[in-house]
Amino acid sequence: MSGAGPGGGSAGRGGGPGGGGAAGRGAPGGRGAAGGGDTAAAEGGARGGGVAAAVEARVRAGGLLAPERPVLVLLSGGRDSVCLLDLAVRLGGPVSALHVDYGLRASAAADAAHCAALCERLGVPLTVLRPGPAQRGNLQAWARDVRYAEAARLAPRDGLVAAGHTASDQVETVLYRLAASPGRRALLGMAAREGRLVRPLLEVTRAETAAYCTERGLPWREDPTNDSPAFARNRVRHDLLDALRGVHPAAEANVLRTLATLRDEAAVLDELVETAATPELAALRALPPALARLCLQRLADEAVPGGRAPAVGSRAEEILRLGAAGGSAALDLGGGLRAVVEYGRLRFELGMGSTAAPAPAPARLVVPGRTAFAGGELTSEVGAQLPVGDGTLDLDALAAPLEVRAWRPGDCMRPLGLGGSRSLQDIFTDRRVPRAHRPGLPVIVSAGEVAWVPGVATGERFRVTDGTRRRARLVWRPCVDCARMLRDEAIGEILVQADDLQHRVRQLGEEISRDYEDRDLLLVGVLKGAVFFLSDLMRHIDVPCEVDFMAVASYGSSTDSSGVVRILKDLDAPLEGRDVLIVEDIVDSGLTLQYLLRTLEARNPASLEVCALLTKPDRRKIDLPARYIGFEIPDKFAIGYGLDYAERYRNLPYVAALTGVEG
Repeated sequence: MSGAGPGGGSAGRGGGPGGGGAAGRGAPGGRGAAGGGDTAAAEGGARGGGVAAAVEARVRAGGLLAPERPVLVLLSGGRDSVCLLDLAVRLGGPVSALHVDYGLRASAAADAAHCAALCERLGVPLTVLRPGPAQRGNLQAWARDVRYAEAARLAPRDGLVAAGHTASDQVETVLYRLAASPGRRALLGMAAREGRLVRPLLEVTRAETAAYCTERGLPWREDPTNDSPAFARNRVRHDLLDALRGVHPAAEANVLRTLATLRDEAAVLDELVETAATPELAALRALPPALARLCLQRLADEAVPGGRAPAVGSRAEEILRLGAAGGSAALDLGGGLRAVVEYGRLRFELGMGSTAAPAPAPARLVVPGRTAFAGGELTSEVGAQLPVGDGTLDLDALAAPLEVRAWRPGDCMRPLGLGGSRSLQDIFTDRRVPRAHRPGLPVIVSAGEVAWVPGVATGERFRVTDGTRRRARLVWRPCVDCARMLRDEAIGEILVQADDLQHRVRQLGEEISRDYEDRDLLLVGVLKGAVFFLSDLMRHIDVPCEVDFMAVASYGSSTDSSGVVRILKDLDAPLEGRDVLIVEDIVDSGLTLQYLLRTLEARNPASLEVCALLTKPDRRKIDLPARYIGFEIPDKFAIGYGLDYAERYRNLPYVAALTGVEG
């Protein structure tokens, strides 16, 4: 993978987009190798015919390439990616390759032709992507985003995406990050596996990949910019590493051993952060400072494509003080990242400086039909018996085609139930829609009148009534971060979108407020899964209420309910004579809920009801009543919005299915 920067299809290592691309053959040594000893060993192995076999055995033992698993190789044409492609053919399942021709070097066409010839020789189907002119800004980041987005699109859902980073790249990455971006993450390097993205060569040096190619008779392309001192990564490779070898001949090996230890320890910390990270600012302020810093970094990472935000730990105190006096507040963190607090919730966002982003291009929606908008999709269907909910409109009140556009200053509508016209800006404020989310929300317009804004409001004239003969159901699906989906293969089909969650939670809060007026309401949250749901639900309950928590165990780390329920934490408050509402994340088999109802009923509450965010009717073993239900979902194991698998994925803003696992 020697094509530096965006010049090739694999993830570049320093260097730049310029330069030529001569074919590399013969002895693979040179200053780009991992070290003098490694180079000598690799070259000696090449003469003796043993390096290729040793590399293959090492990669096979790593287990990242398996015969039954399809793999898409990111192919630049350099030694590392050529070595990886050949190993994938020998060890992996069905193999395909992706080469990205950015057209930034004079040798770009020759690089693509070389990759095509190599793939034809190895019997590997090749996709060559030519993305067109580069976007302004960070060229390396743009090239990486293009490469991985195309890989996510091409790779089979059950397949892997393989990049050719080596042990030499790992050492350079750690040293570069340590110098350029202080923080714990700098010392962790690159993971061998991040969801579907795998790096099978992380225990193989650059000298060894060259020796492998030489032994196997595989030519590769060389990028002269890899030797240019104009690029910081090259200066690390040629100057800093040479100096470290002068201090100790095993300097690189020592860095790699230290890295392995730190990664093991980081796994323990990550488990803790996964549980503690929350956008609720009050909860973050209550954490120990070190844990709060790690949680802030996790939240920032999740807000940016690729999952690697600038380090924010040094600004933790400033971030946690945001919004202390109430209202909204923001803090620029550098690198285009800023922290924003609205209504006590923290988020991180990119690209929200003084220059406003252009509004998404408008679109038209034919009913029934679908259209793309702001990176998401709006779909519509018609029918007489469609369920009434957010997005269900009176079809005969709509004038086709519908206009789909962004919110504009001065937009007004007559929202359902408010008895008059109001500006969308006021409605957004009342509904607590963050300013950063407003430009990306579609406004559905019928003959000049606003009919619907997903998750926010429905126009009075378009509501479904007893006299409605035909209904239209509109569904808005915002874009999903393909970089995150690529990094974590476990995140499958989106079952409930984030906007739909918030809309339904608000409806439930309003229903509960009406039903429990002038009553002694106690909300009992079931830990840990219901915490997100309960927190949002309480904001929409406008009658006095108290909250308490129970923790019960029935799942452990499995996807199957054990049927055995035990109390880990009991309630602090007495229930006798009180109106108790159990708030559950999900009801599937009904075993846990049955146990809770029996246990709490014995404590003589005045009333005992259930509010469940999700229910899986197909999974039910015991038919138990739940007065308030958010959504019915299919028999799939659900993660996100508080629901976990082995304590992971609670922090997803939507509910998704766990890939490859039934409910």
